[in-house]
This record gives sequence, C-alpha cells and structure tokens, in this order.
Amino acid sequence: MHGMIFAELKNYVEAKNGVEAWFEILKDAGIGLKFYFAILDYPDEEIFAIVKNYCERYEVEVSTLLIDFGQFIGPTMLKSYKALIRPEWRTLELLEKTENNFHRFVTQQHGAHPPKLVCERVAPDKVIINYTSPRRMCALAEGLIMAYSQHYNERVKITHLSCMHKGDEACNVEVKLLPVA
Repeated sequence: MHGMIFAELKNYVEAKNGVEAWFEILKDAGIGLKFYFAILDYPDEEIFAIVKNYCERYEVEVSTLLIDFGQFIGPTMLKSYKALIRPEWRTLELLEKTENNFHRFVTQQHGAHPPKLVCERVAPDKVIINYTSPRRMCALAEGLIMAYSQHYNERVKITHLSCMHKGDEACNVEVKLLPVA
C-alpha cells in the first residue's frame, strides 16, 4: 500500500480521536512505533491490521470507516495531484481519467500498486467503474468519489452493481450525476 494512504490514515485517526490514538492503534495492531513516508510502499498487512484495530476500538464497520476516510483524504488527493487535473474536468471526467493519469503516475514515480480501475461513460451523466484489487477496499473508492463530487459542487448517486465482498470477481460501481438541489 502506498505510503500516502498510511500518512493520511494517521492524519484521519488523529483528527477524529487525538494524537495518542494513532500510536495506541499501531501498538495494539502489533506494528509498534513506526513512521510512514508518503513516497514509499508498505505491506498491505499493516493497513489491514490498522483498519481492523481501529474498527474494533471504535466499534465501526470497515466499510463505514473506509468511506469516511475516503471523504477525508479526497481534498488532499486533489491537491497532491492538481498538476494532473485539467480545469475543465468535473467529477465524472476525473473518475474516467484516474487510471491513466493518477494511478499511472504513482505506479511509475513511486512503485505503488493502486487498484485497477476501468471506467466507462455509459451516458452523459453516468459512469460505471470496474474496480479490482486484492485489497478489496472499494469503500475507500466510494468515499473518494463522494469527496470529488463535493469538491465540484455536484451530487452523485453511487450504486454497487457487484462487489468482491459478495463473492463477485470485481466491484462494478455506477456513479450517476444528480440534479443540484
């Protein structure tokens, strides 16, 4: 898992639960004192242990945590990759370009292994994203989509057409723009 995710998870935990919470979670997860650098890659097992420990400690479902975390880091992701985002893009264009722009960049520059996204525009107001990853963190992607739509002052409806957590080979997520209220 890319170090930026770990660094932002630390920021999330500290913002929600205080500075000491992060170190307690690392300790209880069996990781101990460790610093994560945004440009490095770390074992997936560590993110799973941290997420599991957080969810047990604060009695929250994994999917709920990951959606909230995705919403939390969305603005940071947009700021970090601003140079790769064209001014005319909106939510759906950003989603369509994620694989070829952002994921390609972090793979080439940092050796990261992001999820594989295949995005298809099926209507002017709708895309379907095919998400595959051995990490099965589609809820994080859902939170990011929500953050991006909020950034662009757009409303979206996110529907999981299929999900790896239900035994499907991939997650297929429909993102439909809704009229602004």
